[in-house]
Amino acid sequence: MMAEAKKRKDALVAYEKTIPGRMVGWEAGFSKRPKFEPAEVVSVASRAKAKLEKQPDGSILVSGELAAQEVYTVVIKTPLKDVTGLRLEVLPDKALPAMGPGRAPNGNFVLNELRAAAIEVGKNGKPRPVGLYNAQATFEQAGFPIGNAIDNNPTTGWAIAPQFGKAQEALFPFRAPVKFAGGAQFTVTINHQFGTGHNIGKFRLSVTGTQGALALKGAAGGAGPDPGDGAGQADAAAEGGAGGGVPQPGRGAAAAPVRGRELRGAGRQAAPRRAGPGVGR
Repeated sequence: MMAEAKKRKDALVAYEKTIPGRMVGWEAGFSKRPKFEPAEVVSVASRAKAKLEKQPDGSILVSGELAAQEVYTVVIKTPLKDVTGLRLEVLPDKALPAMGPGRAPNGNFVLNELRAAAIEVGKNGKPRPVGLYNAQATFEQAGFPIGNAIDNNPTTGWAIAPQFGKAQEALFPFRAPVKFAGGAQFTVTINHQFGTGHNIGKFRLSVTGTQGALALKGAAGGAGPDPGDGAGQADAAAEGGAGGGVPQPGRGAAAAPVRGRELRGAGRQAAPRRAGPGVGR
């Protein structure tokens, strides 16, 4: 009897010694607030020939030509050797209609797709697609959640009505960290296909190297685990993805294609199948 009791006690002591190590792994499973680092803007371009100007605070202000549909291509770089996510800030500005952050008459925008590709700083070659998932935003317009921006479906998108004239953030965690000894350079494509000039008017990109599950502070509806469909997942799987990982698409997180009756105050139609969100009357 005494021998059995000692055996049980020894087993308990041995187990208790493993608890600190187990706690580290357990705590690592919780979502973490990412620490964002500024990214240096290398180049900016507009498919529709709008004017994209770099601002002292690292943001980019858009002016000039306002096309119904638009694609911005922004190249940024960071000295971080292990990058785990990308942040997009959309920012108000007095130069924009209704203070923005979009270029639509009421300050709205629709971000239909955001994609990223990476290459090591200073290297030549084609950047490799980066898998994005579990997108989060500080505000989502009804029917236009942030997950739409990475669902590989240009007929859906993220919008922010009626929160015009206010800054909002979106976080795009990477399915696999992007690791380069010399730092990473990203080509970020911001695609607006909705029509009626619903293009972002001022924005800023930054990166994070925070490890683990990332949770954006103030995210709409919380930041629960949502595998989603990463932008460029098919390309990333085919080409191996950046950073050595092969991102695998999860369950589709896309909302149904945008339809005019989903929003109040719809404006003129850009195409028969959809109407401008929250243009206002």
